[in-house]
Amino acid sequence: MPTTTTTYAALRVALKAAGKPIPANDAWIAALALEHRLSVLSRDAHFDFVEGVSRVDW
Repeated sequence: MPTTTTTYAALRVALKAAGKPIPANDAWIAALALEHRLSVLSRDAHFDFVEGVSRVDW
């Protein structure tokens, strides 16, 4: 099982390569959501760029 730090690093590299970098704090949240298979409750559309994370708008 990957750690949050390796998930974070892979996520940042993938998003930068795709030309869709997101803020560091959002990347940490997304990494945790990916690691634990959770949705993110947010109005921040940055999470829509992260494959495997579903964003629930409120």
